[in-house]
Amino acid sequence: MVHSKITLIVALVLSGGMAGFFFGLWLPATHRVMVRDGLAGGYGYGNDFYQIWLTSHELLSHPADAYSADMQRQIEVGLYGRPLDRQLPGDAATPFRGDCYPLHASVLALPLAPLSFRLVQIVLSDLLPLAVIATTLLWCSVLGLKVFVSDRVAIAVLALSSLPVLEGLFALQTSLVVALLIAASIFCLRRHQLLLAGALLAVATVKPQLILLLLGWLMAWSISSWKERKRFLLGFAGTAFVLLGVTTWVSPRWFVGWMHSVHEYRRICPPPLAEFVLGRSVGILASLGLVALTAFVCSKAVREDAKSESFTVASVLVIAVTVVVLPSTVAVYDQFLLFPAVVWLCLRRESLRCRLPLRLLGVVTAAALAWPWIGAGVMLILAGIAPGIVHQPGVLLLPLGTAASVPFGIVGLLCFVAVASTSPDQHFAESSRS
Repeated sequence: MVHSKITLIVALVLSGGMAGFFFGLWLPATHRVMVRDGLAGGYGYGNDFYQIWLTSHELLSHPADAYSADMQRQIEVGLYGRPLDRQLPGDAATPFRGDCYPLHASVLALPLAPLSFRLVQIVLSDLLPLAVIATTLLWCSVLGLKVFVSDRVAIAVLALSSLPVLEGLFALQTSLVVALLIAASIFCLRRHQLLLAGALLAVATVKPQLILLLLGWLMAWSISSWKERKRFLLGFAGTAFVLLGVTTWVSPRWFVGWMHSVHEYRRICPPPLAEFVLGRSVGILASLGLVALTAFVCSKAVREDAKSESFTVASVLVIAVTVVVLPSTVAVYDQFLLFPAVVWLCLRRESLRCRLPLRLLGVVTAAALAWPWIGAGVMLILAGIAPGIVHQPGVLLLPLGTAASVPFGIVGLLCFVAVASTSPDQHFAESSRS
């Protein structure tokens, strides 16, 4: 119990340092850049949800094309205080700033449409942290984490203060809601509430790139034992049909506009992590290799019950690999999806000690994972004793220095443990039990 209290105190100290860095140093610095470029006249806080709110607001008052040039102009005015002028060098770097979500995201947001965006900011400022806490608790339950209440509080505090979550909270990002829907869907599958699990995953299609691989895996799992598991696909298909039906009724040609919007958005968006770090050709090959390896692990678990360890391994691996091969590199908030992989690896850390390379990779990954909290604390101390150093170019980026490497380390460790768990190798089995 004493150890748990110490853990909670350490978590609170680290989280306080991260919050001080993010809100006291990082956000003011980015705001100064926006002011310099003449882009600080709109909604900085909640900028990722603004486009959803605006299009739902327009849909509530009158039929509107969410992907039109006029709607793009309105979004730009709301975000920057003015429409972008592509003749200016700074504005030309952003050739597109419109709605890039499927329209059913705006349909689902209709309950918020009558509110002003200022009020929406307040509502979501309360709801999204609760969504993060609920996500952590659901995964702790799914993964069988048995710890004191104070340990669960420490985990939730660290999750809330992680850079991906802070980025998501400031942007009011739907990724945090999608992470909750994914966790809730897996939780429901383990409780044999298949219809509800499918419905929850259908709602998560507001960010289809985050659930594409998971949906493929769960569809295969459901089809492999159709009689017992068909309710999952029925729940998904039924909910998706309703969402798409209502959306098409509201705006019959929305899909064409959305596809054009996605194409324009991808012109300015960095590629997924694998391609960004390894280069396009090698990155694509690495992505295909990871997907193939994941498919192999899933094939071994496709007939297993949702409560089985094999099913859990496959699901956690699919979600982790998604972070590396599908979302854009700049979508740091999507890295919150790595949370179940981190917890799962911590619970099975003994299995990583069987070989020296794995131990080294585990230590390096753990250090990279902890660095943002440590680096944030260092920045706060420097800001107090030598503020000139902190505001030098590039210094404030130091706590973010491991953002691109952490997912690779986690996925690498997870791949080894997942593949080894499908093998009858006795050496691995003995090392896992030791």
